Amino acid sequence: MRKILSIIVVVVVVGIIIAVVNNSGKLDSSDSTAPGSTPLTAEQQKALEQDKAAVVSTTTASRYVHPRLGFSFEKPEGYTVGAIRGDDGSETLIVQSANSGSAQNGFQIFINPLDEPLEITPNVIKSELPGTSINNAQAIELDGRGKGMMFSSNNDAFGGKSYEIWFINPEPSGVGAAGHLYQITSYAEFASQLQKIIGTWKF
Repeated sequence: MRKILSIIVVVVVVGIIIAVVNNSGKLDSSDSTAPGSTPLTAEQQKALEQDKAAVVSTTTASRYVHPRLGFSFEKPEGYTVGAIRGDDGSETLIVQSANSGSAQNGFQIFINPLDEPLEITPNVIKSELPGTSINNAQAIELDGRGKGMMFSSNNDAFGGKSYEIWFINPEPSGVGAAGHLYQITSYAEFASQLQKIIGTWKF
């Protein structure tokens, strides 16, 4: 279950990235050389530039389609989608409003290829992530294929009150693959909006 454990690291990284996204939806590195700050290394600057290039801005509602996996969902008007690829084949999408100036008006999607078939249950999550709170859990099925659950939790990266939707796409994505795990996380205040957005999900 190593794949589930990596979500802890990702949400912390995403929290940092969200904090530096300005109102135009672009990642801002302008203060990296401000007086009293530590200049970015060449490697850090390159990574930041890659993240900036990954942000897709739009001012109209549209259906976002993942270029590699093919899933899609209706993205609200004025929202941006940024992508960060992991060395282990994982990927994190950051979806947030470019106009509100608040990171709480958005969510992240952490996608991980599975080594073996997995069923999302409260017991599985608690066994792999001790201390994780699972409240008001409800079973879900997306587009007839994605099976999992949505629940309220205590994710520290989202202020200690998070809303989460976890599901598995069991269809093989390649030779020997067991599908993908999707972990969607947002602030508790964004729960109703998140449900509406994910309700438009198509594989």
